[in-house]
Amino acid sequence: MLVVHQIEDIRVANEADNPCFILTNKAGGYMSFSEYPSSRYQGVFFNKGEMFKAIDNIFPAGAGPVTKLKNRFYSVEREREGLKENFMMPLFHNSIVYELSKEAEVELVLDAKKAYDNREFGRFYKIKEEEGRIIIEYIKKTDKREDRSEGRKEYSIYIVISGGSISKKTKKFFEESYSFDQRRESWPWKRYVFSALRMKAKSLVISFSTSKSEAIKENSRVQKSLSELKKKQQIYVNGFQKRMKDKEKMSAYKAACLSLDHLITAVDSKKGIYAGFWWFFQFWTRDEAVSIKALIDQGKYDLAKEIIFRQLKMIKKDGRIPNFYPAPSKGLGSADAIGWLMKRVFDLFEALHQRKLITEYLSPDDLEFIKNKIEECIYGLIDKHTNDDLAFNDKLETWMDTEYMNDHREGYRIEIQAFRLNIYKLMKLMCSVTKDKVGENIADNLEKDLADRVRKDFWNGEYLEDGLNDSTIRPNIFIAYYAYPDLLSKSKWTKCFNKIIPQLWNQWGGLSSIDKEHPLYSDIYTGENNQSYHRGDSWFWINNLAAICMARVNKRKFSAYINSIADASTREILWQGAIGHHAEISSSAAMESQGCLMQAWSAAM
Repeated sequence: MLVVHQIEDIRVANEADNPCFILTNKAGGYMSFSEYPSSRYQGVFFNKGEMFKAIDNIFPAGAGPVTKLKNRFYSVEREREGLKENFMMPLFHNSIVYELSKEAEVELVLDAKKAYDNREFGRFYKIKEEEGRIIIEYIKKTDKREDRSEGRKEYSIYIVISGGSISKKTKKFFEESYSFDQRRESWPWKRYVFSALRMKAKSLVISFSTSKSEAIKENSRVQKSLSELKKKQQIYVNGFQKRMKDKEKMSAYKAACLSLDHLITAVDSKKGIYAGFWWFFQFWTRDEAVSIKALIDQGKYDLAKEIIFRQLKMIKKDGRIPNFYPAPSKGLGSADAIGWLMKRVFDLFEALHQRKLITEYLSPDDLEFIKNKIEECIYGLIDKHTNDDLAFNDKLETWMDTEYMNDHREGYRIEIQAFRLNIYKLMKLMCSVTKDKVGENIADNLEKDLADRVRKDFWNGEYLEDGLNDSTIRPNIFIAYYAYPDLLSKSKWTKCFNKIIPQLWNQWGGLSSIDKEHPLYSDIYTGENNQSYHRGDSWFWINNLAAICMARVNKRKFSAYINSIADASTREILWQGAIGHHAEISSSAAMESQGCLMQAWSAAM
């Protein structure tokens, strides 16, 4: 299939194998389709405090195959023989706009449900017409075949359609198969969905809510202001400008900026970044903190500050922050989210200082708040997560948070030491800014003592080991450099990278997540069973971060690796997976788009 990306006068095109697209409304919802449904997470989803799915598929009945997919970044056009479809999801509206180049019969397939609710029984649809609109009510009731009770109403979803006339109420459940989910071993990869109706249409506005009156009002608002919404959306995406000689690289850069931007939303009136679509529609604090640097680089200092301050307010008595916002009552701990947060505090301060903007964005009270939170963090970490002066983490608390064959990274990990060192360095900086000489000296001593200890215990003469008494080669060394480059001299970092890169390198332009000679290495993505996830799979955010580190240490020496990573990331974001978005992972053996197809930290790095 031919895929085209076009934004203003920049156009790039290439062939792609079964691509899909994802559009979001920046209000927590998204729309995603491919020629044929490949995941239960495709369709149209909207957010009303929690995520709901409404549509599984919409398409012109009896039309030929899709031959061309055009991404305008504010809308997507699909071309079939003699017919074009255009999809748009208006920003900040729980609606989609579906338009055709000529009137045709359109089939609507529904799978109304809460996003993670995969129960099959107790699903009821009612279809009627009211005042020129088609109104579909979905009611979910309990069923004793899956629930403890029978016939108790749980929730409703309303779908309101304007612009179409019903030609046939099909009202039929049929089984849909999802190949992407099956490849991931993510059950269920088969599900009964509901062919609701066929309608004659050329332009449809379809709106969603858990309230009938709200869905009708939403539909009316979008329908009345459709022309204006289209113009605003086009202006919005055209605002992401950066000129480069290479059109593909420039298109990839703009795609990454817009992809990250379209994951920015609000939860409880607090702005943040979803970890990704299709299924990571939560604020994961680690992923957010990693991604904040892209906001800083784009000069979005207010937004970066808002997210940073929200996370600072989440610091617990043990010096860490929870994995999620809002904080769950239980779940895995995070050893590195606090480290990433403090790295971004440092990055924001440094960026503002370089541009002489500190007083514009950080008041004296802000600086005192930051310093106090860093103190709280250090006291808690030393008290609860330090053994023999080294930072300690339990099982599954680093970003490599899956277990297979007793591989769980409990203990003293290199990147966690580097983050701790950066926290001490940041504390020293903030004490200097606030003229706290005593605190500055304490932080300086903590930093020097730990740096000496890490060099002694982790440097084996060739590279930094992944953990205390664990010489396994993993790409976490790049995170360690990124967090605290002062740990080694540039010559030693060069020696370190020289040693580890060949052990991790994939010829297509990425890094394995473990030494390819390690007995746990898996060259092919194994899906949800975790065998390959952190033991072989190549992570695009790590690849991009590694390229940044190589460029900072010795750009000339590592240029072949850097260019190969940049080329692979460009290919993936433009021509694979969800076009215009960076996927979570790839198999090590060959580049492919796997895992979450629109991943925040992949785009941000």
